[in-house]
Amino acid sequence: MDTIPPQTPQKKRRKSITAEDLEAICKMTARGMTETQAIAKLGLNERQWWTWKSRHKAKFDKAFTRIKASRIDNMLANMEAHANGDEARNIRSDWRCSAALLAFTAPDQFGTKTQETTAAPTLQITISQELAKSIFQPLIQPKVIDVTPESKQLTNNDHAN
Repeated sequence: MDTIPPQTPQKKRRKSITAEDLEAICKMTARGMTETQAIAKLGLNERQWWTWKSRHKAKFDKAFTRIKASRIDNMLANMEAHANGDEARNIRSDWRCSAALLAFTAPDQFGTKTQETTAAPTLQITISQELAKSIFQPLIQPKVIDVTPESKQLTNNDHAN
């Protein structure tokens, strides 16, 4: 008997990126994933995504902005619940959340200040002209060394060439 090899299931070719795909990609990228990672996680064709996005950029941008704003709103609400405490949700208050919210909402007053760098201290010394001459003149004037044969005395240990 001849056996017929089993057929591998073929992936269905998707015609378009769906609204659910767009929503999922926007949520993942708002959390910090790259678009490429989100596409891979959803099992989408990368070329198809980039083609779709190039044709529907305004739609993507609008959805992404909406989802990111919602995510930020949820995080701020969570920080406020932790800053104030929420007995119904069994959340104790935490001053660090209050500090972070203040830094975010009023950065001029409560934000972290960067320390300004200062130049290295300088020291200015004033000396008289005579003192300067006595210090620097020996350095400026060349020394004259007498190298005439008469000035050179040979000792027994010296060898003349």
